[in-house]
Amino acid sequence: MVTEKVRVVAVEEGALWVEAIQRSICGSCRARSGCGQRLLQQLGAKPVFMRVMLAEHSTHRYEVNDQVVIAIPENVVVINSLLAYILPMLFMLGLALLVHYSLTSELYTIIAGAFGLALGFLVVHLSITRHTQQEQLQPVIVSLV
Repeated sequence: MVTEKVRVVAVEEGALWVEAIQRSICGSCRARSGCGQRLLQQLGAKPVFMRVMLAEHSTHRYEVNDQVVIAIPENVVVINSLLAYILPMLFMLGLALLVHYSLTSELYTIIAGAFGLALGFLVVHLSITRHTQQEQLQPVIVSLV
């Protein structure tokens, strides 16, 4: 399980809205100068908000600004990372190669590559929204800090 400390920003019936505090990532990595996450944080990237479902037997009353630790299964992180990074590239290369070997114009190859990349992002988006509600993919609250 991958764990992260988050802050509760809203409480609703059966769920919490939390804000991810991603600063802990930058302190543990050696690639500080070449890190995209660090660059986005310096440019003022917006915080990540997510909805965490509470267990049915949860008796603890959470309040806004509580610090909690959530956990996400490692396989979910790995599969979604591969999906988000590799699938658009495969669509782009596959469509570009297909057009390159069937047509001789470089312009068509470039257009096909751009279309393949956009199609890959669309497939990733549809896949993520389709599987968002599956219970085994949801983050769970591990502890209250």
